[in-house]
Formats: sequence, structure tokens, C-alpha cells
Amino acid sequence: MTTNKPQKQAIRARMAKTGERYTTARHFHLGQHLAPDQAPVSEPLPEITGPRPRVAEPGMSDTAIQRGSGKSWDEWFRILDAWGAEAKTHRDIARHLVEHYGVGGWWAQSVTVGYERARSMRSLNERADGFMLNASKTFPVPVERLFKAFSDELERDQWLEPGTLHPRTARPFRSARFDVPANGTRIEVNFTAKGESKASAAIQHLKLLAESDVDWWRTFWKARLERLEALLAKHPASG
Repeated sequence: MTTNKPQKQAIRARMAKTGERYTTARHFHLGQHLAPDQAPVSEPLPEITGPRPRVAEPGMSDTAIQRGSGKSWDEWFRILDAWGAEAKTHRDIARHLVEHYGVGGWWAQSVTVGYERARSMRSLNERADGFMLNASKTFPVPVERLFKAFSDELERDQWLEPGTLHPRTARPFRSARFDVPANGTRIEVNFTAKGESKASAAIQHLKLLAESDVDWWRTFWKARLERLEALLAKHPASG
């Protein structure tokens, strides 16, 4: 047991600085007073630093990612940086999270995408299958009327160039999916009732080939939704 008070204070000071246990700190403190050939060999202490700065925000709140994946963004960044994730593919990173950390599939994808954004491996609008964009608008009509404006071809051709969309699947008054034959992309539309005479349509345009396509199609959908708004103002009831 150490009885020398200054020596004990010095040991505890080292503990506070390095995070070592008392016996380890004492071992190296006493070694400093021995001859060089007697002193214990100590490897340099690792520098304790925070994660590298983010190039962009990951796109999901820290609270949400910790609740869903079990760790905060900073914790995931440290883990994935140390693993060398920047040199790995999206699939490799997601699989690593599932197999080594037990993260569920959807959350593994979310962590992977957020990491790729923060490390300039992916833009804000990029997904594993291409780029995407979101566009939405609320209309002063019932959700049934809004759904018909998208799902009925004759109605759709009044506000959108004929042939722009090719129907895939639909859930009446809730969602509809379409192919965009012109460029092989796809859109999903979700409908939400906001009362008896108000509803919104949220468009997600998927599989765009380049980030430059995002701005073009965002402008396109903004203009077409404004056309639809004008049409529904003239014909609020379905014909």
C-alpha cells in the first residue's frame, strides 16, 4: 500500500489524465524513478479525440438513430471509421452492422446511408439504387377526388403530359406507384386525408441516374402539381 502522500497524489493525477486503474498508474509512476534498464516499458497512450468532422449531416436525428440502432451518430462514426468503412461498399457496411452489431436490416441501411453522407460517399438525395427527390402539395378536395386525379388516365392527362406515367400498383385513396417509361425511373405517391375537403399528395421520385436530374424533376413536379391545383379548382367534384 502506498503511504507516501505526494506519491499517491501523483498516481491519482496520472489516473485522471490517462483513465488507467490505480495499480497500472502506480506501476508506471514508480517506473519513472527507476534506472532506464529497470523501468517498465510503456507504449504511448492513445490520444482521445472525438469523431472526425462531418462533411454533411446524416439526415436523421441523433435521438432517432440511437433509439433505432442502439448507438448515437458519433458512436457509429467512431466504429465505422476505425473499421475502414470509407473503403467499403454500401452492402458491406450494412452487412457488417447486421452481423457484428445486431442492427436490424432497416436501421442498418439508415446508419449506412447516414455514414456515407457524413463522409462524402453519398449525397443527400442519393440512395443505393440511384438518386431521389420528394415533392408534395395539399389540395382543397377530398382524398378520393385527389386519388382519382392520379389514378384515372383521362383525369391524369389533363394536368400531366400523356404517357408520362405507367401505372404499377395502387391502394385506393392511400397510395399509387408508377413507372416513368421515358427514363426508366419510378414514382410513389402517398395520399393523406386532412379532413373531409382537404388532402395531400406526396410524391417520391426514385432511381434517378444523376444528382443533376434531381433539380430538373423537382421543378417539373412543382409545375405539374400547380397545374393539378388549377384543374381541381375548376372541377372539385369528379366527373
